[in-house]
Amino acid sequence: MMERGLRDLGWHVDAMPRNVDGCDTELCGYCTMGCRHAAKQSTMRTYLQHAHELGARIVVGADVERVATSADVATGVEGHVGRHTLTVRARAVVLAAGSLNTPAIMLRSGLNGPAVGRNLRLHPAFPVWGDFDETFEPWSGIMQALYSDQFANLDGQGYGVKFETAPIHPVFLGVLNPWNSGAQFKRLITRYRHKNLIGVLLRDTSAGRVTVDRKGRPVWKYRLNKHDVTHLRQGVLRASEVLAAAGANEVATPTSTQVVWNPNGSETVDDFILRVDSAGYRAGQFSLGSWHQMGTAAMGADPKRSVVDGDNEAHGTPNLFVLDASTFPASSGVNPMISIQTIAHRGATALAARLT
Repeated sequence: MMERGLRDLGWHVDAMPRNVDGCDTELCGYCTMGCRHAAKQSTMRTYLQHAHELGARIVVGADVERVATSADVATGVEGHVGRHTLTVRARAVVLAAGSLNTPAIMLRSGLNGPAVGRNLRLHPAFPVWGDFDETFEPWSGIMQALYSDQFANLDGQGYGVKFETAPIHPVFLGVLNPWNSGAQFKRLITRYRHKNLIGVLLRDTSAGRVTVDRKGRPVWKYRLNKHDVTHLRQGVLRASEVLAAAGANEVATPTSTQVVWNPNGSETVDDFILRVDSAGYRAGQFSLGSWHQMGTAAMGADPKRSVVDGDNEAHGTPNLFVLDASTFPASSGVNPMISIQTIAHRGATALAARLT
């Protein structure tokens, strides 16, 4: 559907590279709930499996609370598994708890350098919905097959929006599509087979922050700046045009007060966007999600602006390494899995050479 609309408008579309082995495209569609064919080459199937085969011990269900240090040198981690305390002593410590939790562990450990927890990027994403005469099977098929970079560079600096195909299981339809009554929700669900969406991913310049509360629990703060709101608006506009070109009878927004456009009516897409503007793009007005958290422990040479150096070792805390997306100095603008794996592989290789 998305490809049809993009090609009709003469806009970019291409296949998305996917790391799978033996994917059954006839039976696929549940990737977000775990691959029942074991085709998705996730960390569990690759790095963790290899580590286990080489003798690594994996503690399941462990909550790491802090990094242990001695004379400012990392010596291990402390935490708990259920009601049991956990202490691990090591020659080196690697943090890979993600951009939302890696800085929280550092802050709980007293490692509160000026850049720790800052520069949180989220790739805010949202759906624009289309309702069609034709029927789909939105619960089936390849989860992310196609993408478009037609509007990936809206400001000339590499920042804009990416379009992606996405799965639509009933829970996504119910959560990401606003409704205000049982009757309206019933109408929404009974049109399920006629719904399709375009996932819009925003490369953000907005910078959030991770802190911890008095009990050490992470607190996440993030707000879109005006620059990103301008790009978000363009994402709604252009995705609506793609849906219309693909044959949608209705286009709907993820705003709390939903705005619906009939491409076959007299209202232009520009007038439709003015109504979306009135619905608003602020918190509580527009539904945004995040699947790609980045930043908060940025890599760099200046300890005032970064958390780890070029070898991924924490400034001022020898033997502590961060090997996850929190080391990104900015938003990647693409699905970050390969970049995360590259950072982890490069850092782990260097660390292994140091320890042997």
